[in-house]
Amino acid sequence: MPIDKRAVRSQRKEFRDTIERQRNELRELAWEGDPLFLGDESQSPQDEYDCIVDFALSRLHRGADTPTLAADLAGFFAEHFGASTAHRSIAEFAANAVSWFVSQATAPKPSR
Repeated sequence: MPIDKRAVRSQRKEFRDTIERQRNELRELAWEGDPLFLGDESQSPQDEYDCIVDFALSRLHRGADTPTLAADLAGFFAEHFGASTAHRSIAEFAANAVSWFVSQATAPKPSR
């Protein structure tokens, strides 16, 4: 059976679009929770949380639960930024991220 190249391209585009949407939404959650205590978003580079968002999204896609994501993020913060942040802020962000991600999986898919 031949491969439908159009269908494959369409699926790849849909996947890329989904990941980009997820990155944007998770970035918003990161700025709302501000686990690095950066303060006003308008005073910091827009991509300040991108490394955290990519790290968290990768873990979420691999099935991380809240305690696992919080522990992974605490290690990432210490390694990447050379300092720890308030454990509570990391735990809150992890909980919000997991809740958001679970809601993505249960949300109705748009019809084509």
